[in-house]
Amino acid sequence: MPNYYKRTPGSRTYHNFSEETLENALNEIRNNRLTYRQASDKYGIPISTLSRKKNKLNLNPHGGQTALTSTEEDNIVETILFASDWGYPFDREEVKRLIKSYLDRAGRKIKIFKNNKPGDDWYTRFVSRHSGLLKPRLSENIKRSRAAVSRTTINEYFNNLELSLENVPPQNIINYDETNFIDDPGRTKVLVRKKNKHADSIMDSTKSATSVMFAIDASGVMLPPYVVYKSLQMWEPWTLGGPEGCRYNRSPSGWFDQPIFEEWFQTIIIPHCRRLDGTKVIIGDNLASHISVNIVKLCKQHDIKFIFLPPNSTHLTQPLDVCCFRPMKIAWRKVLKMHKLKRKGPLTKDVFPSILKKTLEKLEISQFDNIKSGFKATGIYPLDREKVLNKLPGDPNSSTSSSIIPQVLHDLFKETRFGSNDGPAKKCRR
Repeated sequence: MPNYYKRTPGSRTYHNFSEETLENALNEIRNNRLTYRQASDKYGIPISTLSRKKNKLNLNPHGGQTALTSTEEDNIVETILFASDWGYPFDREEVKRLIKSYLDRAGRKIKIFKNNKPGDDWYTRFVSRHSGLLKPRLSENIKRSRAAVSRTTINEYFNNLELSLENVPPQNIINYDETNFIDDPGRTKVLVRKKNKHADSIMDSTKSATSVMFAIDASGVMLPPYVVYKSLQMWEPWTLGGPEGCRYNRSPSGWFDQPIFEEWFQTIIIPHCRRLDGTKVIIGDNLASHISVNIVKLCKQHDIKFIFLPPNSTHLTQPLDVCCFRPMKIAWRKVLKMHKLKRKGPLTKDVFPSILKKTLEKLEISQFDNIKSGFKATGIYPLDREKVLNKLPGDPNSSTSSSIIPQVLHDLFKETRFGSNDGPAKKCRR
């Protein structure tokens, strides 16, 4: 960690005033309303400081100066932001290598850098100086197919969304998605003896998972969940002690197939839609198992529209993915860990409903806000396509930073993210 200066008690304080106070004092001196001494007594600013600022002498900030100029640092910040927008954010070492490469190409030698490569102290202070634009975060890896979602695709999706959601109230806008709950509470930081290289925690866990379908509406309401076990048979103990209104089923794979999706649609969505007036809109991914002749008939009978999200875009356009599943999984791991501390063995199907219920109860306080935030962040309600477009790289032709960011760097990121049009054609199936 960098060493921060600590003032010795009783010593003189430097810059113990705001920029606004300094400017007010200088204005009174320039307009001959106060002398230097009078302004110093009134605003608590040393006479020498007022004189230097008024005559624009020795305006460098107090203390050691930065290795790079403010213009150079601004250009580096813009480069980092540019790379981040395209899905290739720099980590600590990459930023330091970027600085070294820049200095080597410029033929400059910075004495405080080792071989022109800055250290961790410089990096920490650099991020602190530009904290208004830069913030360290844990990165989340996404597939190239997701990264290839273009602004054109999103605009076409919202053009259709505007027509479908016209005059539709928020309680009639429903988003659905399935997720899985694994039998593993994950790793946590613990305290061990300093010389120990490994921290072993005794806790039974497996790689098994249980699928659950969730549905929410734009008014902040969550519909009852629908659980699917991986099994060839179904037993009554597996359906006891779960969330209110929850329904259960099973499949050989443990995932939703077409018959199970129809069962969910008939037992969860249709009863809910019968209590609503006007057109209902169901928003979800475009899996083939989610549409059948029976579902189309039910949609016509109950005035329900289906809207499919663009392929590979659920991390941007699906409210459940954006704001609901993450806090749900965090609560699940906490509840599962407490259960495993009291009980040996893997999570059994007869216990799963009660663990799921406790998980959802933990989210009751924040659930309403999370759901509404999900619809807002995805631009569905209130309708705002810019919420999604702002998460995608900008139009290269309208870039305001072309004089700073080399076009070569832009073309490289574009080709890496979206692929090249000059590549070989995709192979067709036999």
